[in-house]
Amino acid sequence: MAQAKEQEQLRDGVEQKLDEISKRCDDLQSNRYIAAQELVIATEDVACLRSLLEQIPMVQIESITQRQAKEQLAKRADTVKNQIRNLLIPLEKDVRKEQELMRDLHEMLSTLTAIGDDVIAIDPNVEPSEKLENIGELAENLRQLKGKAEKLEEKLRIAEGLVKRAPVTDDLSARVTQLQNALADKSQLLTMRIKLQAIAPEISLITESIQNRVNEIEQSPVQTVAEQNATLSELEAKKRQLVSLVENIPPGDEGNEMRERSNWQLSQLNDLLARLAAAVGEKLAALAAFNATKDEVEAQIASLPIVADDQIATATVHGLDNRLQDL
Repeated sequence: MAQAKEQEQLRDGVEQKLDEISKRCDDLQSNRYIAAQELVIATEDVACLRSLLEQIPMVQIESITQRQAKEQLAKRADTVKNQIRNLLIPLEKDVRKEQELMRDLHEMLSTLTAIGDDVIAIDPNVEPSEKLENIGELAENLRQLKGKAEKLEEKLRIAEGLVKRAPVTDDLSARVTQLQNALADKSQLLTMRIKLQAIAPEISLITESIQNRVNEIEQSPVQTVAEQNATLSELEAKKRQLVSLVENIPPGDEGNEMRERSNWQLSQLNDLLARLAAAVGEKLAALAAFNATKDEVEAQIASLPIVADDQIATATVHGLDNRLQDL
């Protein structure tokens, strides 16, 4: 009699426990998950559902001696298990998916921030050639990151399941593009810096050469036309070199300053060339006038009648004077 009473209490306790577990699961499914829940709540509910599974009194059911009652309660326990699993399995899946998305998003944002810091840290004035290699690596990283960002954004746009999608305020693809543009600007600055470093010594050398030649001319002016022509040709060649170099000076503050100094040097050189050309022109004009006079005199002399030696011998002084007067 006592054993029968004990078995009855055991059955009642199992039924009560199964009813309680079933009700808690039904409350979650029918009331809470009519809409997607925040990740933190869903994670807590997963733990709760797992706990409910563990609370199903299988040991107590095995202790029931009455076969029919035992089978009924075992069947009821399986039903409650399935009820829990029908919510637990999809909820676990959605929680895991959202956790992965949040982890990927966090990694993406951290990577973007790190690359952004690297881009900002690039100083075009410090070892530009080495920095240009770093830019190449960063550009490749951003190219790969762009594809990952687009895929992640596609996943974030997928409709919610049981877990609410966390709001994302950052436009990932736009941030990648922004960094790519900033990197391209730094690359352009570095390229111009390298070009400036290459051209600066050449400009310095040619301007120094021009200035030295100008100083020489001012201290010891050239005299002959040949010397002046040679100097003119030499300086014209240097001018062409300088003009070519100035045309290749890259833009920017340093480039503009160098261009301004070089243009001043060119203006000085142009003035000197103009003076040399004028001097050569004057000498050539004087030489031309001299040659013309010389030619005219020679022509007049050539037009004089030839007097035989015997005629000169017999001519009187008075006669020769008369002939000269006729001329």
